[in-house]
Amino acid sequence: MANNYLQRRIIKMRYCSTHTHACYRYPGSTISR
Repeated sequence: MANNYLQRRIIKMRYCSTHTHACYRYPGSTISR
């Protein structure tokens, strides 16, 4: 479980870095799906 959470956080951070505007629009909603 902890690993999954960490992985998700990393992905979110990466996604935010690449698409900052998208990150603000989708708070992890798009990344989750």
